[in-house]
Amino acid sequence: MNTPLTTPNDPAAKDLERQREAIATLGHELRLLVDATVRTTASPESLNNLADGVRTLTGQLTNRRRGPAEIPEVDEFPGGVRLYRRHTFAIRSQDRLRLGK
Repeated sequence: MNTPLTTPNDPAAKDLERQREAIATLGHELRLLVDATVRTTASPESLNNLADGVRTLTGQLTNRRRGPAEIPEVDEFPGGVRLYRRHTFAIRSQDRLRLGK
C-alpha cells in the first residue's frame, strides 16, 4: 500500500499541487503553440523569430534540473509505475485511460 508523504493540509502538499497545476497549464499552452505552429501560414522569418523567443523563455527555467533517471516530485503513482517513452512522448494506453486522456 502506498502512503502519501504529505497530507492535504500540509504546506508542502499545497505547494506540490500548485506546481502540478502550473505544469498542466504550461503543458496545455505548449500544445496549443505546437498546434498553431503546424497550422500557420506565417513566414519562415516570423517562425524563426518566435523560435528565438521560445529559447529565451526556456532559459527562464533556471532551477536545478533533475537527471533522466530521477522521478519527478510532481509524479504520483496511484496505479503503479507510469511508463513514459521519452523519445516518442507516448504514455501506455492503459495509463492514458487511467489518466482520463
